[in-house]
Amino acid sequence: MLAEFQNLSAKSKNVLGLISAGLLIFSLMLGWNFLLSPTFRKTASLKQEKQIDQQKAALLGELAATEAKVSRYALIFSEKKDASWLIDTVSHAAEVSGIAVTSITPSQNEEAGDYTKTPIQIQLKGPYHSLGDFVSRIENDPHFIKVSHVSMGNTGANKKEATPNLGIAVLLYAFNPK
Repeated sequence: MLAEFQNLSAKSKNVLGLISAGLLIFSLMLGWNFLLSPTFRKTASLKQEKQIDQQKAALLGELAATEAKVSRYALIFSEKKDASWLIDTVSHAAEVSGIAVTSITPSQNEEAGDYTKTPIQIQLKGPYHSLGDFVSRIENDPHFIKVSHVSMGNTGANKKEATPNLGIAVLLYAFNPK
């Protein structure tokens, strides 16, 4: 076969060379299209999926951290949104502190997105230190109760008979989970 190839004319050798080169190029193109190109596309797709998975993992980590923070805060918010529970809590704190509640006026609940504010107005009468003890008990309640306004005065004809009066606005914050 080698002898036959050597007997061919230069033109025939060039044609055979071109045909062989064409077949080689065609084979390489087929190999590229059917073997290598899909592999490269699959590799690129896998890289993109890996990046998306990494982003998802990062977001899930952030979400878990945020949920942990929210759950810690949710514990201090009351589950009860009604004024009756708050009035009972305030009345008990007044009784323990040794002061008299002269009036309690509940107000309308205020929705504020993720929480509800339950305001009540309270008028109290008692010794100065007992009033301070009462405010301390309210502010240190395990639930998030805030004294938002304080006004103080005295009742009685003279200083010896004067009894301090305390007017306060108390807010209970209740969590509204969605």
